[in-house]
Amino acid sequence: MLASDAGVPPRSTRVGVRISVTDVDDSSARFQRSNYVFSVRENQPSDTAVGRVRAADADQVPFSDVVYALDRITGYDANGSVVAVSETAFSVDSSTGRIVTSYPLDRETVSGYRIDVTATSTIAGSISTATATVVVNVVDLNDNAPVFLFPTETETADGGGEDNPVIVSLSADIGDVVATILATDSDASANGQLVYSITGTTPNSARSLFTLDRVSGKLVVARKLPGVGVVRMQLAATDGGEVLSEVDRLTSSSTLVVNVVGGRDRPLRRVENDSLMSALASQHLAVVLTATLHARPALPRHTGDPPAVRRGGRQRPGGPEVLTATLALILLTISAIIALLCLLRLRRLHRRRRHDDVKYVDGYGCSRDLSCFRFHDGDAGGRMASCRDATELKKLPVNVDGDVACKEYQVRLILQ
Repeated sequence: MLASDAGVPPRSTRVGVRISVTDVDDSSARFQRSNYVFSVRENQPSDTAVGRVRAADADQVPFSDVVYALDRITGYDANGSVVAVSETAFSVDSSTGRIVTSYPLDRETVSGYRIDVTATSTIAGSISTATATVVVNVVDLNDNAPVFLFPTETETADGGGEDNPVIVSLSADIGDVVATILATDSDASANGQLVYSITGTTPNSARSLFTLDRVSGKLVVARKLPGVGVVRMQLAATDGGEVLSEVDRLTSSSTLVVNVVGGRDRPLRRVENDSLMSALASQHLAVVLTATLHARPALPRHTGDPPAVRRGGRQRPGGPEVLTATLALILLTISAIIALLCLLRLRRLHRRRRHDDVKYVDGYGCSRDLSCFRFHDGDAGGRMASCRDATELKKLPVNVDGDVACKEYQVRLILQ
């Protein structure tokens, strides 16, 4: 400030003046942002930090104090539907705005939260409140193992249990779908992506009969089924898709029972009733024909024959008797050749298959004949686990085609 007089010369002086403006409570709190988005991993302990909200009041102390609070918490599942949640799932520091969890979160129950946060201050002696929205996304961890839907671990009525196995026809073609394996995983993204595999079979020799698609779970016939029998297939469902490392994956197991069934066994030709009998029939036919030819009445002689011939004189060679003997000799020779070929064929087959020397042991430790067997009690081998003593097995003759002729059943190398 300047002050001066009217003299000559005029004189003046200066002085500084400071004016202080006294604050009044005329401003309210305002959030820096109206929306916040935070993420937190599931299964973390309580008091895990989620994030921090900030609001300010332009007034000076004590009118600038802001108090934070949680107004409402809404939960959502993975499909976006509202689910009931506890109002105490989160807490906020009233002075700093720091939000923390109150207990471990489970993404499979509640995958996301919407929180209304308030910031309260005073204005002109009254309370002023600002609101911001906080979205908390719960990050999934691979904390749930796959659960088999088919076959279930305790299958009872509708699937591949012991009492209700999957039935496959012996005539099934390669590529036919036997069943579709199904499992589910409540985890998200790669944590819930499943791959299927066959970890083992009983008997072990059945491993190559079927293939399982890793992604779709379709079980298909891999090669022609060699015979009837029961296969117990150990299955695995592993989560993590192709992304997670082996140590982070979870696996569940189940067993599928596959029963390979067939219709009537194809008729088997018996050696003694077919080939040898055919040969004998050929010989019999030759004998019959020969006897028939010999029994034919002599052709009447021409009336013009010389008297010596009519009186029993010697005839010229080349008469009907010579022709009959020649035909009989030819038929006997052909029959003998057929019989010889049949005998040679049988000897060659017996040398090729010596059943007394060829054995194998299946997955149950049962020693059985390589090609064919039957049980005294008529069991066709449908239950492969019921092993019988080797003394109970009967080996039967080999026919011309090289197959074993069983009187009731033919059981080939089952599920080799």
